[in-house]
Amino acid sequence: MDYSKIHTPISFDTVKGYWKNNKDDVYVYVHNPFCPSICNYCFYKGTLFDKEAYDKYYDEYLPNVISQYKPILEEQNIVSYFFGGGTPSLVDPDRLRKILSLFPDMSNVREKIFEIHPGSYDIEQLDVLEEFGFNTLIVGVQTFNKELLKRQNRVVHDYEDVKKIVRAAQSKGFLVGIDLIVFLSGEIDDIYIFAGDITKCFKLDADEVSIQTDFKNKEISAYLDKALVNGVFNLGEIKQQGKYKAVVDHDVKSRDFFLEHISKMKAIRIFKSSIMDKMRSEEFFGFRGSLDELSRRDYENKKRVIGIGSYKNACKSTFSFNDRFEYIESNENWEPKFYMVYEKDFFRDVHELFDKIKVLGEPPPTIVFNIYNGQKIKRENTLYRHPTGLCLEAGLYEPEDEPCDKDKEYMQKLEELLESESSD
Repeated sequence: MDYSKIHTPISFDTVKGYWKNNKDDVYVYVHNPFCPSICNYCFYKGTLFDKEAYDKYYDEYLPNVISQYKPILEEQNIVSYFFGGGTPSLVDPDRLRKILSLFPDMSNVREKIFEIHPGSYDIEQLDVLEEFGFNTLIVGVQTFNKELLKRQNRVVHDYEDVKKIVRAAQSKGFLVGIDLIVFLSGEIDDIYIFAGDITKCFKLDADEVSIQTDFKNKEISAYLDKALVNGVFNLGEIKQQGKYKAVVDHDVKSRDFFLEHISKMKAIRIFKSSIMDKMRSEEFFGFRGSLDELSRRDYENKKRVIGIGSYKNACKSTFSFNDRFEYIESNENWEPKFYMVYEKDFFRDVHELFDKIKVLGEPPPTIVFNIYNGQKIKRENTLYRHPTGLCLEAGLYEPEDEPCDKDKEYMQKLEELLESESSD
């Protein structure tokens, strides 16, 4: 992708200048792009393993970018390192040790997280992670069902494979999180498989279970609703007599709450009650909320993130942000290039625009807003454009659906309001 047609190129000196006066805690994400297979469900679409590219990335490109960032990292209060991907557990132990040794004072950072694929890892990686003081392992189970894994083109593993890595991590004192996905093909067996997956996670004594849905499934809400009504699984079972708590921003209190958040927000997390206090103090799982782009949340309250590493990012670029900007890193012929996405005035304009939209009242739940920087591009369905580049789109969550009367009424009022505000 040619980012110069969309965003403004910036030098690394500009990047350093933006971080110079930051006083807030910083969360560091390190990108590991390669995957043993390209899973059908995956939104992020890692890059299929290629030995030549893998060697060049970990032996040259990533060390080079870390070296550039080192003066910045030395000046920041780093509170978390998150090694994600892609599939970080494809990195062999020797290379992993070399990469980790490049980060300044890593051993003293309070939280260090590593994602592992239970079908693609080296058990010696745990020794390396322990050596550098890692305390959290995220195991990408998705499902324990081999047929579902094959259907999704994912390297197959089973319960015993997961148990092996989980028990090894627990023996070293790691906090263990497990990622699950609700795969719904329309067959009722799928929901029973999902219920069984949750039970297996509890049996493994996982500290956290993250449940997400298959983003491509358009019937997720109705299907989950049917499963809950039929008693396939219920919140009482999930809470396991107080051992676990389901959390988005607060505890799950009802079936409707569970449905709303897993169908609309696409994710819900279940934590052991025993670690809730540590989680709230961000001693564990403090990375939550640092993995979404700045444009998704309130920029004044958002965490400060430095993203390091990039290679053929198909759907989502490696991004960094604080309260003043968001920029992305692009690997261009094995040289890191950086592009500005948003600056602070952009978000001020966003707040001012939505303050005006509030006079219309609560929008129908089927209506979704999308904001983008239109300094260099303008999409056909843009309703509003500000001289600073702020552009707003609005429409149905599922564009192919037929709008109801409430949808039409709200959209008409919105278009009239934006027409009066627009500078075009």
